[in-house]
This record gives sequence, C-alpha cells and structure tokens, in this order.
Amino acid sequence: MRWEHKQRKIQTPLQACITLSNYIFIIIIIIIIIIIIIIIVGRHSSVGIATHYGLNGPGIESRWK
Repeated sequence: MRWEHKQRKIQTPLQACITLSNYIFIIIIIIIIIIIIIIIVGRHSSVGIATHYGLNGPGIESRWK
C-alpha cells in the first residue's frame, strides 16, 4: 500500500481578505434582498392595505363606549 501525501494550498493574507470580503459582500446582498421582499410583501399584505386606507384605528368597539 502506497501512502500519498496531499499538499495543502497555503493562502496569503491578501487571498484570505479577498475571500472574507466576498463572503461579507454576499451576506450584505442577501440582507438587502430580504429587506426588499419584506417591504414589498408588507405593502401588499392585508394589514398593509388596511393601514394604507386608514383602517388601523380602534374600530367599531370604540363606538360602543
């Protein structure tokens, strides 16, 4: 049986920073996409539509007091 030694690729600090910055960039893009989706869905949800038309007040319960 022959043992083979695999050589490990050594990263320079610059390569490590580039890799880290790529991950940070991807995370920021994902967060921005999530925020945009929340804003769009929030406006078109039933609560968003009711709030837009001013239907977020105390309601009919306040008329009975």
